Amino acid sequence: EASINFTVSTMGKHKVPLMLNSDWNDCLNTVCRKGKGESIMAAEQFVLACLDLVKIEKELGRDYSFYEDAAKKQAKVLNEDMFEEDHYIRAFTDSGIRVGGSKEKCGRIWINSNSWAVFSSVADNKRGNIVMDSVMKYCNTPFGLAIQYPPLERNYPSKEEEISFATPGIGENGGVFCHANTWAIIAYCMLNR
Repeated sequence: EASINFTVSTMGKHKVPLMLNSDWNDCLNTVCRKGKGESIMAAEQFVLACLDLVKIEKELGRDYSFYEDAAKKQAKVLNEDMFEEDHYIRAFTDSGIRVGGSKEKCGRIWINSNSWAVFSSVADNKRGNIVMDSVMKYCNTPFGLAIQYPPLERNYPSKEEEISFATPGIGENGGVFCHANTWAIIAYCMLNR
């Protein structure tokens, strides 16, 4: 309960959790140094945690409405404001740049914000298939799924908030990560693919 209350109390300007020091992707720590960066992946994890707590509270015969309402509100924000054409964006920087936005020149499709949308139940089956089709279309390589596509350029999204210093295709700049690929596999399985 304390962690849910903490997350509810640390929502950012766009009504998703503040990134604080980063989320799973350590390189995103540069976009939240001023405390305003927000994580779509953390928002999806928040929804999943709330839904799991609903199940637990139901089993214990206790009131679960707080968790259910929190999950519904967050899922609504994600589906109405964080979904663009064929994918969910990844984050907001301190300065408000939509990392993973359709208009961005790099880092448009990220595995994590799309696979977590599926297994948090934020994306329904139809939208889940759309986003995971995009992941396969853009991130697939002979070695697995690249963490994002296209790789990030120097000084992206800005000189002050540069996400990666790595060469494109290396590490967290379009490299293949076991964690992220495993999450994508789970999402594909949940979609019966």
